[in-house]
Amino acid sequence: MRGGLEESRRLGYAIVIVLGLPDYYPLFGFSSKAAKALECPYYDAGDAWMAHELIPRALDAVRGWVVYPPAFDGALLKGDLLRTPSIEFTISTIIHAKLVRDDQKT
Repeated sequence: MRGGLEESRRLGYAIVIVLGLPDYYPLFGFSSKAAKALECPYYDAGDAWMAHELIPRALDAVRGWVVYPPAFDGALLKGDLLRTPSIEFTISTIIHAKLVRDDQKT
């Protein structure tokens, strides 16, 4: 996990989002509070929807929704939880998801 976050920082990402285990990801700096302004595209994930700022204050004044690539369509339905933390899932989410600000909605 730490390696994935460091690689994300090296690649210039400002934030990382996850939909995962609320008892695991906070160990690496993720919080559901940080993700409150980011809409989860699948369902109301509660504390499983988390964000981590790689650049301090990167989420200040940011509101919008996260768009996952088509490969995720149907993969996460209401009630699904990741049963074990997966670096592959986290990395693919880091690389492929994007944030669309509310003012960019079409």
